[in-house]
Amino acid sequence: MSPKTDHMRPYEYPIARRWNILLIAVFCTFLLVTAAGYAHFIIFIQREVVAHPESAEQLLGRRCDHGFPRPTFRKFLTGAFQKQLEAACQDNIVGRDLILKRYRDVGRMINRRLLGLFPREESALLPMGGNVAAPRDLSRLLWLPAWYEPTKLPLLQARADYYNQLVQREPQVRVYVFADLGATAWWLQSNPYPGGVMRLLDDGKYASAFESMLTRGVTYSWIGRGLPAAEELTAYYQTDHHWTMAGSWMAYRYIHDAMLANTPVLGLAIARVPLQDIPGLEYQGTRAYRAVFAGMSDRVQDGAFGLPPLIVDVPSISSDKRSLHRQDYLNGSYSRIPFHNHYADYFGVDYPLIHYQNPASTNDRNLLVIGDSMDNALEPLLASHYRHAYFADPRQFDENLDTFIKQQAIHDVVFIGQQGWILGLSKPLE
Repeated sequence: MSPKTDHMRPYEYPIARRWNILLIAVFCTFLLVTAAGYAHFIIFIQREVVAHPESAEQLLGRRCDHGFPRPTFRKFLTGAFQKQLEAACQDNIVGRDLILKRYRDVGRMINRRLLGLFPREESALLPMGGNVAAPRDLSRLLWLPAWYEPTKLPLLQARADYYNQLVQREPQVRVYVFADLGATAWWLQSNPYPGGVMRLLDDGKYASAFESMLTRGVTYSWIGRGLPAAEELTAYYQTDHHWTMAGSWMAYRYIHDAMLANTPVLGLAIARVPLQDIPGLEYQGTRAYRAVFAGMSDRVQDGAFGLPPLIVDVPSISSDKRSLHRQDYLNGSYSRIPFHNHYADYFGVDYPLIHYQNPASTNDRNLLVIGDSMDNALEPLLASHYRHAYFADPRQFDENLDTFIKQQAIHDVVFIGQQGWILGLSKPLE
């Protein structure tokens, strides 16, 4: 082997150049695909607005207002980049399926190493791609288990202080907080790992610890508390993180019964009714989408609940689109695109604020619900017990909470959603 001369450095070897060229080519290809997808999306919106002016507000209201996400290693690892890219592109990105499959393969490789830390027992999970795993019997898709980290307890205390201070500032308002643990936590409770592994995983530990941090003025629980874990697990879609209609009705009963104990004038709960499948619909939800796994699907059900006539107003658009979508689905008119978000189309997309009026209400109480998409299917059920009911999405609602409570004469405030933001583990409320 000839000696290395002074002017030759390691990065000047031909193999290094080839790798640099390859990486640059991959990065440039990604930029070109992203730019093409963005242009295609813009053209699609313009064409739809021209052809269907009546749908312009809905189309524009559902696009990503913040543009395309900035790629970072953390965003790729957690799946945040894919979520933000999907929000920006909807179903209109060039090469969508190819990108999703490559993302799935990388995620599966990472997950296989993470799950390899656990004992290979029958209860172990299989990596499916993205941040999705599945039991060995492939009975459903789940998010990867979350670690329980005691160092995050100060985050919980900060969120508890938020609720406690709200009660102090607005003593005339009753505050209720309900957390959704998620299907993975319930699965872990019904399929515990052996040995000391469970001490490292969150199977409801954060939710339990949070209770002792609240003052008596805050009514708190998690949906499904007291039920067998295996039973609560059936409240979720197999391929999606949302509750089914049956699960949403159960969540509604948890909330209603807690409020009824303090406010009897709300009246009896809306009775459960037989549920029917949406004809011909096979729903492949968010987890199936993340893993690009088409081997499992859900039925979407709904029922004719005995609701009073409700007037719905969405301030950010000129009219309510939700009932139109529901009727379309019942008529068999819905998207057949694989992995389409039928939950949002049927139960409603997330708007900053939705206002329900109930002229037949026997009381004059007003409700404010601050929640994510977990509350979409149960909104009409809760609204049936109030004169006015407001549903705000914390990711989009930018009004001052105290001012809104006073202006709308709110009596009850309910926080409901995935435990990450409810307990303060993720981005805090503004």
